[in-house]
Amino acid sequence: MGNKKSLIVQIGRMDKNQEVSYSFAYQGQTIEKSLSSLALKEFVPEAEVILLYPVSLPFNHSFLSLDEEKSKDPFWVMVRNILTSDQGRQDYFSSPETLFDRHPHRVLCEGVVCFPALGEYEGVSFEASLEDVILYFFVFFVREYLRESFDSLYVDVSSGLNIYVSALLEAVKYFHVWLQFFEEEDKHIFLVYTDPILGSGKKTYHLFLYTLESKAFFSSPLSYGDVEHGLPKRIIEQLGYEREQKKLLKGYLENFCLLFGSFLYGTPLVMYSFSFDERKEVEKFSQKFVEKIIQKISKDLVKPFHFDYHEIKATLLALGMYRGLLKLLEEKNITQKEVSLKELLATTEAVYEKFRLFSQLFLVKTEASSNFRSVSENKEWVPLRNFLRYDIGEFEDRHFFAHAGFERNSVLVRKEGDNVWLKYAEEAKERIRNCVRKRV
Repeated sequence: MGNKKSLIVQIGRMDKNQEVSYSFAYQGQTIEKSLSSLALKEFVPEAEVILLYPVSLPFNHSFLSLDEEKSKDPFWVMVRNILTSDQGRQDYFSSPETLFDRHPHRVLCEGVVCFPALGEYEGVSFEASLEDVILYFFVFFVREYLRESFDSLYVDVSSGLNIYVSALLEAVKYFHVWLQFFEEEDKHIFLVYTDPILGSGKKTYHLFLYTLESKAFFSSPLSYGDVEHGLPKRIIEQLGYEREQKKLLKGYLENFCLLFGSFLYGTPLVMYSFSFDERKEVEKFSQKFVEKIIQKISKDLVKPFHFDYHEIKATLLALGMYRGLLKLLEEKNITQKEVSLKELLATTEAVYEKFRLFSQLFLVKTEASSNFRSVSENKEWVPLRNFLRYDIGEFEDRHFFAHAGFERNSVLVRKEGDNVWLKYAEEAKERIRNCVRKRV
């Protein structure tokens, strides 16, 4: 991933007066621009602007009534051709961004994007649903971040139909949640708006920023049951991926459930007992994943492919959360290894407090104190049960979680000096893997 300081997005304008400039005021300064996002760009260091256009925008009968000067403009010539010619319409739908590359605002911004539309205009029925548009915007934000990360995102809601502004707000909310798990450091997201521009003759319009604050709770966006009951298969088939990609996605989501479960249910030894995926490989997969979704939707913006909104959203959030947890493992040097109780407790405290998992941390500390205090000097690996007085019988899932994963039949210990070392017995690992995953 590269890096740019800030990204500004806004739903673009297309009307007969689209080149008219307005006076925008911000932080005591004024500037003349035709869009509020373009004005904001002048005040935000190292910012890039991307304008979003619904594919239905040219389908307005009033565009056939232009003055002589506009009727000769190449942009409006293309619009007229779209409205009056089957070939022009066909050419537009095959590559709608070609039109907006000629829009007068294009030279003032860094990019344009066309998105699926709702409604019927000039005899053309645009068959997207609101969920299609929300999903497109959410995936768009993730794609832009994975292509080139940014420190701040400004979402200008001063223009566009209410339905698209609503979709943009919903999408940025989910993106903010994804971002909080994907990245450890804080990123800033702002909603941008202006005084209403109603053609009332007002000379200056103020720009306002609202800081978006949404808390990402430590809860899984999907269950292990979802994974086991065909979610990866359904998604991969919709995307037209090869069979190998289904196996890869299923593996990532299964490992996510295992790692997430070890945090949520307070079983930290699991983090040291299994091999997880490389963070960069999950990033690469996520980037290809969102690119593929956008390609699939963009193939036909009039009748876009209808993904299962909830399954795609859950999968993308899970991949983002998994990447964030893997980054945390890297930073804390948590790998598959034998670990001392001292290191385990110190690491657990650091990572659990980050996610405010205070009750889980209390359980781990309590169980560690009661289970390992009686371990005596021993250089060989022996079952923890050898040092405990009472017998609870065979492995049971409920005992495993009740004792923070320090289940006496599964944990092997040795002690040298003041250091107690621990690991899971190899024959217990598959049972542990299954019981942690299925609880998610």
